[in-house]
Amino acid sequence: MTTKLRNAPAASPVLDPHRGDALLRPAALAKVWTGRDAPFETMAVPGVLLGPGDAIVAVELATVCGNDVRIVAGARPAPAPLVLGHEYVGRIVALSPSGAHDASGSALRLGDRVVAGSVVDPAGPGSGSPEDDSDAGVPAADGPSRRVRHYGAERIGAHWELSGAFATHVHVRRGTAIVPVGERIPARVAAPAACGAAVAWAALRHAEQSTRLAQAVVQIDGAGLVGLTATSMAADRGARVVVSEPDRRRRVLARRFGAVAAYDPCDRAAREKALRKAGATVVDVVLDGVGDDGAHDASGADLRAAIDYLRGAWGRRPFEDLVDPVLPLDAVDEALRLSGPGGPVRVGIDPRR
Repeated sequence: MTTKLRNAPAASPVLDPHRGDALLRPAALAKVWTGRDAPFETMAVPGVLLGPGDAIVAVELATVCGNDVRIVAGARPAPAPLVLGHEYVGRIVALSPSGAHDASGSALRLGDRVVAGSVVDPAGPGSGSPEDDSDAGVPAADGPSRRVRHYGAERIGAHWELSGAFATHVHVRRGTAIVPVGERIPARVAAPAACGAAVAWAALRHAEQSTRLAQAVVQIDGAGLVGLTATSMAADRGARVVVSEPDRRRRVLARRFGAVAAYDPCDRAAREKALRKAGATVVDVVLDGVGDDGAHDASGADLRAAIDYLRGAWGRRPFEDLVDPVLPLDAVDEALRLSGPGGPVRVGIDPRR
């Protein structure tokens, strides 16, 4: 089945085989955050200069992460203007003349449906030497120091205008972990995977270095996307999971994701009752699903493993229900407002609407 994407570039988007100029017709559109208390502005990007190993992904669905909310609220410093968003699923519609590779080293193809990691890591998948960039006439994306750069948190600059997912397209740089997801996994499950699912998998991987999770009692603090995903993953590894979460609706969700019990952390008696349900008086592992975004601690291997897990788990657990509502790109201001405290686990943004 062939899927036609709105705002996809022409069939032959790479016009200059030496420099990688990709012409987008119609132009890509991005929502630009210009500063606190200012509405988002629309930016049109008619062309992209692709460096070696780069790709353009047409966004199928993006989701609003807590970091996006914190940036807009001024609680997390970020340089304006920028294109927010680092959680998305989409389809590759252009590749650099030299091609690009996924996180396992396999060549990517036009039309591949993918998720991508939230950072450009100079030492990450598909990265090369600074000389490779300069030989192609393209400035190194990470500057002389080859520093790690973050999607959705970098000031708009030359050669990387489409650096966030609140847009019709994302310019995916070499050194980004890209993972094909296939056609069956729903967009609402795949879109937030590079953040929440990868972080949850990485956290459990670290925990298992010291504690065998099968039959262990695992306490997870917070029933947001990371916490709920970690709950499902830990329960499927045989752990007895108890979740600490003040929001009653999310405590109900936690049980649907495999928790033995979920309790209000303000109620000490409720914690003791939850532990009794788990058949324990103490916990073996505590995971923090509340703190600042830990996506940068997740590797490309973590993202691949998380996607493999979700392929089998989304039909058994209500992962699709975690992204609701889904709004058009023009409603990005509303999406950020709804994503504040007490809001949904994730709000989706569909730029094709």
